[in-house]
Amino acid sequence: MATPSSAAPLTLKRVLLSSGGVGYFEYEAQVEGATELTLEAPLNQMDDILKSLIVYDDLGAVNTITLPGKESLDQIFRDLPFNAAALASPVELLNTLQGAEVEIKGSSALKGRLLKVTADTVLLPDKLGSTTRHRITVMTPQGLQQAILEDIEALRFTDPVLQEQVQKALTAVSEHRAQNSRTLRVHVKGAGKRTVRAGYVVEAPLWKTSYRLNLGASAQPNTPVQSRLQGWALLENMSGQDWEGVELTLASGNPVTFRQALYQAYFVKRPEVPVEVLGRVLPRLDTGTVAMELAKPLQAAPPPAAMAAQALQDSEERTSASENQLRRSFDKQMYGGVRESASDAAHREPATGTEGVEQVLFTLPTPVSVKNGYAVLLPIADRNIPTLRVSLFQPSTQANHPLASVQLTNDTPTSLPPGVITIYERMNYLGDGRLSALPVGDKRLVSFALDTKVNVNKTEDQTSTVSQGKISDGVFRSTTLEKATTTYRIKSLHADDRLLWIEQPQQGDWKLVAPDPATVQLTPDAYRVPQVLKKNAETQTQVVLQYNLEEVIALTDLNAEQLMAYAASSELGPTLKQAFAKLGEWRGQTDALKREIDQAEEQRQALFKDQERLRENLTRAPANSDLAKRYLKKLDAQENALEGLNASTQEKRGALDKLEQQLAQYLRGLSL
Repeated sequence: MATPSSAAPLTLKRVLLSSGGVGYFEYEAQVEGATELTLEAPLNQMDDILKSLIVYDDLGAVNTITLPGKESLDQIFRDLPFNAAALASPVELLNTLQGAEVEIKGSSALKGRLLKVTADTVLLPDKLGSTTRHRITVMTPQGLQQAILEDIEALRFTDPVLQEQVQKALTAVSEHRAQNSRTLRVHVKGAGKRTVRAGYVVEAPLWKTSYRLNLGASAQPNTPVQSRLQGWALLENMSGQDWEGVELTLASGNPVTFRQALYQAYFVKRPEVPVEVLGRVLPRLDTGTVAMELAKPLQAAPPPAAMAAQALQDSEERTSASENQLRRSFDKQMYGGVRESASDAAHREPATGTEGVEQVLFTLPTPVSVKNGYAVLLPIADRNIPTLRVSLFQPSTQANHPLASVQLTNDTPTSLPPGVITIYERMNYLGDGRLSALPVGDKRLVSFALDTKVNVNKTEDQTSTVSQGKISDGVFRSTTLEKATTTYRIKSLHADDRLLWIEQPQQGDWKLVAPDPATVQLTPDAYRVPQVLKKNAETQTQVVLQYNLEEVIALTDLNAEQLMAYAASSELGPTLKQAFAKLGEWRGQTDALKREIDQAEEQRQALFKDQERLRENLTRAPANSDLAKRYLKKLDAQENALEGLNASTQEKRGALDKLEQQLAQYLRGLSL
């Protein structure tokens, strides 16, 4: 069996930084045979390392990976006969281990059990001050003997277990000296010389992209030209270690990443079951009898020994049954009712999983060196790409002037990550913009300045026209053509022709009818209408959107004015117009009758109120007085008026019912 060689450190060789805010760090070591490799990492990265650590050994295999626990020092001292404070000095340790057997070598050779270590203050000669020396008192077969701690050559605990415990405690303190880091020990086994690699994913600063675009000269306003694009990546090394000649890769994507506290010890809370304690039996006090029991045959009681044996057997049977039931319940919960043999467990296949993430990789051609705490700017793109100069009018951004913009076409082999972009023209600065993620073959528009040499005036108009209608089952089904027209009046003061894109907001189900939709670009929320602007000239263009509004209206819900408006509509056919005119006439008559009925009802209510006043006054007037006769005469006149109103109202209600019946009959038979 090969003996492991001494621990060898792993060296950082490869770094992959992801735009998801994490980094992959890969280490290498040349090994031979079974070896222990060490990897030191910050304490705050241990959760990520334990989640993602992977080891490659093509010609060997990984045995174990060990590391100190997060609170292992407390756990170690919890099992020792002394605490960490006892290791502060030899005096503290010896006094803590009082009673332990020690062997002292030196001028005073002693062997016995520790009693106490005490401090003595000794004056130095020539009045040079004082010093403190420590006396060790040991119980030996000859009695209590002492030795000066500072004069002895060696002190050893004769108990090998205690000696090993002290050694274990000192080792643990040494390993935990670096409180903010931990050392992982990777044990690999195998034969021959080979390369072992270990990598993990931890939190890393987000790398940023920035671009520089130097625009080429354009002769035609609608023709793309080649412009020089440079892409740079800015990254920071905050890993806690220097990067010396590492292979660096930058990944642009959106991976799923999270943290889990794997380096934390967890314990399952279990319910506490009370101890079964038999209750105390207290017999009642016997106060004697007052009469003899009726004579009856008595059964012979079993002897005391037989009674005790029977009770013991019953108790054992109950205990055995309870234990068997508990064992069956435990087996059912743990093994589903079937125990798994050792051979079955050995042949169980481990679970496997597959995960893929789309991303773009940028690998630097030469090794990179970055000191810890430093940043570096690295090129990731430098080539010509097609660009198109445009002026983009976005009314929501600027109401009168378009934005100076450029459209980029990605004809490179890879997608371009998002980032800020600085625009130049013949090395003159024009402005800054923002570039969103640009896949291969796609286009993006970047706005970098305000084009004040182009002035845009916008007016809007909207019309509604009933294009068609149908009446059936007393319902009018109509289609109204809603048309929205936006007129743009544009004045250009440029000395050359320019291409203008007008962003017209989309409006739900409204459709673009002018200009030709085939010439218009579509964004998620707007139409981009192209317009070539002649130099020092004015231009006008219209954008027309239309929407067919379908309505279903019950004819009985329309009033006379609405019906007559449909009857006068020039968009409806003559048959429909005649029907609406007849319905409007009917509705006018019914509305007039309803108004007359309402007016009569108001008069009746006014008479009722006045009668109440007269009756109240009549109760106060003397009987047969002129005032009383006057009230009675007026009441009589009001009663006559009420009778006339009631008759008139009844007549009008009858006429209204007749008209409504005729109208309902007409509507049932109306189908146009």
